[in-house]
Amino acid sequence: MIYAGQARPRRLPLGARRAFRQQVHHMGQQVNQPQTPPVTPPVAPVGGQIPHAGIYLQQQAQAEQAYQNALVDIEHRRSASIRDYGFLPGGGVDPNNNYGQIQNLWRNQAAAANQQELGLMSHGLRGGLANQAISNRKLAEGGQNLDLQNHYNTDMYNLAQERTQAEQTHSNDLLAAQQAAAQDAQQNEDYTPAIVPEAPPALPNQAQARRHVAQRRAQQARRRRGRRR
Repeated sequence: MIYAGQARPRRLPLGARRAFRQQVHHMGQQVNQPQTPPVTPPVAPVGGQIPHAGIYLQQQAQAEQAYQNALVDIEHRRSASIRDYGFLPGGGVDPNNNYGQIQNLWRNQAAAANQQELGLMSHGLRGGLANQAISNRKLAEGGQNLDLQNHYNTDMYNLAQERTQAEQTHSNDLLAAQQAAAQDAQQNEDYTPAIVPEAPPALPNQAQARRHVAQRRAQQARRRRGRRR
């Protein structure tokens, strides 16, 4: 609608109106076009193989075999030590073992107790002197039992330390084999080449943007030709 005092707007030339409508149409398509998130190309794995893998795997197998042999030896000596002391693997005294150290100790203590009682009876000792002698004997028995238990705990602790040392040696041998392979590869320049990833493909919006730029340039060229006419 045109009000009084207002000048009628000039009408654009036909070519300019057509170019303007096409430009608005393309701009609307670009605004309404959903934005596609950029696609991250997969990263190609880099070289990670160990040079001279055969030698490394052989050294690894040797370290593993030595570790397993050490564990078998430690467990064998641990079982033999438990039986020698007269205990059970889970703790406690083995009731079926008659020749363990604890069983022999208790037999010797029982024999010493019987011999003491007979001696007291033969000398006619009763009362305070006899009770004092019995108390001293029982105190000595307690010390003998504690001493045997301490020896047993020390042997179990030493075997556990040997197992820990075997595990540490196993880890050190594996690490040394890997470091030797890496050092050999560095000296001989023998590396596994890394895979260089290819260039990522063009994104969908990039192709559309190029088409839009080409269309705008064509429209501008047509407008310039229309003005020259």
